[in-house]
Amino acid sequence: MDNTQVSAPDGSWFLFADWQGVTRISLPGDKVKTDANLDRPYEDKPLVVRPDGRVWSAYGRDLDPVTLKKLE
Repeated sequence: MDNTQVSAPDGSWFLFADWQGVTRISLPGDKVKTDANLDRPYEDKPLVVRPDGRVWSAYGRDLDPVTLKKLE
């Protein structure tokens, strides 16, 4: 797994990101959500799951992986 992919500790979602945005796949199931507003200008930076369940992205914003929204 490379640094642009991360999954929930409980396996309920999987995120992957590229320069176009971040995509979440909810598991189990077939729900896919993409938000192109969550661009990643520094693709070589990792996505990191924080202990509270949020995901840290390259430019210092946390993402809520359940809703796929930026958090200040």
